[in-house]
This record gives sequence, C-alpha cells and structure tokens, in this order.
Amino acid sequence: ITGLDFDDDSVVAAASFVYRASDNVRVVGSYGTAFRAPSIIERLFNGPTPEGIGFQVLNPDLVSEESENFDVGLKYRRKNALFDLTFFRNDIDNGIIQNFFSPAEIAQLPIAIQNRIEQSGVQFVVQQQNVDRLRYEGVELRVDYVTENGWSWGGNFTHLDDERLDSLNPPTGDSFGDKYSAYGRYEPRQGRYWVEYRVRRNEEEKANLQLGDPIPPAGEILPAFTVHSASGGLRLGGSGKLQHDLTLALNNLTDELYAEFSNVTFFRPEPERNVTLAYRLGY
Repeated sequence: ITGLDFDDDSVVAAASFVYRASDNVRVVGSYGTAFRAPSIIERLFNGPTPEGIGFQVLNPDLVSEESENFDVGLKYRRKNALFDLTFFRNDIDNGIIQNFFSPAEIAQLPIAIQNRIEQSGVQFVVQQQNVDRLRYEGVELRVDYVTENGWSWGGNFTHLDDERLDSLNPPTGDSFGDKYSAYGRYEPRQGRYWVEYRVRRNEEEKANLQLGDPIPPAGEILPAFTVHSASGGLRLGGSGKLQHDLTLALNNLTDELYAEFSNVTFFRPEPERNVTLAYRLGY
C-alpha cells in the first residue's frame, strides 16, 4: 500500500412523508441519497483469497459508491397486528463489483504480480472495480400478530431484482431473488422467560456471470438454503432498576452447509451448528 492515499467526502440528505388514510392505515414514502466507502477488503486486499482458489488484485483507483433511494408503502397497525407492504428502488453510481480478469488482462499486469499469481496456483484473478450504474428494486411484505396469551407470530417476504444499466449482460454481484422468513415466539405476560423459533429460506438464483467468467464453486445456479434457529431467554431478577438477562441461542439447527449469496462466488460458508450464550446487565 506504499504511496496510496485516500480522501473522500459526500453530502447526503433524506425526506419522507406519512399520510393518515384512517386510524389504522398509513401511506408512507421516502427519498434519500446515500454514500458507501469501499471496505478495507475491497480497497486494500492484494493477494490470494482465504479460500485459496482466487487471487485479488488491488485497485488504487477504486472510489466510493453514491446512490439515490426511494420507497413507497402501506402500513396497517392495530394493538395486536401489523402489516407492511413496501416497494423500493436503489440506483447506485460507481457501484463496486468483482471483475474477473481474462488471460489477456492478466498478461497486462506487472511481471511481479503475474509471478505471484502463477506461484499461488489459483483458478481465477479478480479485482474490485467501479461500474457506471447499478439498480436494485423489489418489494417487501411483513406481517406480525400477537395473541392475548403471550404467543406472537410473524414473517417476511422479499423479492429483489438487480441490473446493471450500462450493460446488457452485467455482473452486479450475487444477491438473492426471493427470501422468506418466519418466527413464532412465546412470552407470557408478566413472565420471566421467553422462547422463540425462526426459519429463513433463500430460493435458488442464477449467478451473475459474463462470458468467460469462471464458474463459482457452488455452480452457475446459486443453491437454495433453509436455516433454522431456536432461542430462549430468562430474566434472573435484579434490584431497583438493575436487570440481569440470560439468553441461549441454537443457530443453524439442521447443520446446513450454505453461503450467503453475497459470499457464494468464493463460497465462504457460514458457521455450522453452533450455540451462543449471552449475559446482559441492563439499567
């Protein structure tokens, strides 16, 4: 990183509105601009990837993403129920993507870098690059319901489309198309404990590949996966405003082998079945 010097700034703003259609129904919307600086991995990593199958070449010209975002939605609320339906669209300028090098592009790299690539024995060479414009748009649905005896149920559905506006066959980075999640929770009134079960499913999605790009380890079709988790908590008591809480979470109960779609190109898998125990002291 000798000689690299980064300096970046941006001004962002947002506006929103709420229209009261009835006591329980609101029509909402928002518009805003956003800014995302490259992560330290995107901006500075240079060498074989941790999985050992790829080599990332540092891009000293990488700049920050800027975006315009808007959403419109309908919200229904009452004492024991919630319903949200939202449409959103994000247009990203200078979007950061992974660009896979062709043999001709690799031959244009400095000899020292070419030697490192050859010694690494990797399958492909990649570089984080900016593209003119990316667009992500979709719809999200959320439902929650609470009963008088302490049970609550709910779920989400998200549909996401992505495209690169400056290309007919773009790589936009890998993301899910359809995602579902649901939960059930029991927490008795005035009780000192709660239990919860959650499940999430991402449907399969075609990988965003250009002609000549290497096939990801997971294949051209990013596989669907379903993840289950269970958790519970216990309030141990306290004195005055001091509270003690103990939480136990069992994650990935079925021991699913999966990678989130943002990491599936390199196949960086998520943890196998695991347990988390947390103690919280609150005031």
